[in-house]
Amino acid sequence: IAALDWVAEQDVRVINMSFVGPPNDLLKAACEAARGRGILLVAAAGNNGPKAPYGYPAAYDGVIAVTATTAEDRPWQK
Repeated sequence: IAALDWVAEQDVRVINMSFVGPPNDLLKAACEAARGRGILLVAAAGNNGPKAPYGYPAAYDGVIAVTATTAEDRPWQK
């Protein structure tokens, strides 16, 4: 969260977050603050397949979720 706050203060336009975890109120607030600055947030959704629980921060409103696809560009099925 401290790193996200620090990066948001560096006048960046995009932040990539390559980690996945459970919901976290402090991380949600940090994401909302970064979005409030007009920063585009991109986050890993996880590679556990379509039946996996939501991964955060990718599941927060306004965050672009990215996951794996197959060589045929289909959703990864674990």
